[in-house]
Amino acid sequence: MTFAFAASTLRISLAVACLFAATASLAANQPPSTPPAAALPGLPHAQNDLTCQNELVKFEQTMGYLRQTSGDQAATTVQDKLLPAKTREELMAKEGPCGVVRYLRAKKVL
Repeated sequence: MTFAFAASTLRISLAVACLFAATASLAANQPPSTPPAAALPGLPHAQNDLTCQNELVKFEQTMGYLRQTSGDQAATTVQDKLLPAKTREELMAKEGPCGVVRYLRAKKVL
């Protein structure tokens, strides 16, 4: 293993640790959120979309925090591993914001 590869791996590991710390920090500072859209079957479709949109905003805020603390390259690497741009575009086109939120929850990101 080369030194450059080891350093790169360490940076990515630190970026992921920062992501989880930032998520915990943001969650601690947020008022309790509404239940996930899947748990709100009686609400109109627009309300479910709004709930999902709020979840996506939290994810983007976390990515922004990671970008500020670890740099653009680390944030882009982490975001591409958690939610590739192509996957996000496909899910948004087919299922809307709730599809993206379900994908992130399935990967244990949200």
